[in-house]
Amino acid sequence: MAIEYLYWATVTEMGILNDSETADGIADEWALYSPALLESTDVLVHALIADPQYQLPLQAPDGQYCPAQLDVRFEGHLDRVLIEVLDLSGKEVPMVVFEGAPMRLFICRYSDGTSRQEMGGPRH
Repeated sequence: MAIEYLYWATVTEMGILNDSETADGIADEWALYSPALLESTDVLVHALIADPQYQLPLQAPDGQYCPAQLDVRFEGHLDRVLIEVLDLSGKEVPMVVFEGAPMRLFICRYSDGTSRQEMGGPRH
């Protein structure tokens, strides 16, 4: 039940449920169809989902999983800068190698102390 609640809250926060047709279709299972309604009704779960330390997804999938260009400034982290790239074994990778690498995963560390996996590869 807890996982299902977290699922509903997460897709609500993403805005996936925020239209009248969807809200009507799920009314018997979930009433909090908009991010604003979730935030005003369940303050604690909203705070958990929105807390950047947990790095939960806040954008709905759009089918674009191999971006043509790495943008290290994404929502909520406009001031952070990419400072180090590591391969999955933890060995530092020069930026030029990261940007020109065949599509593969790297670990990127940022100036705000966070890190996340990113795809390296050709840039257009």
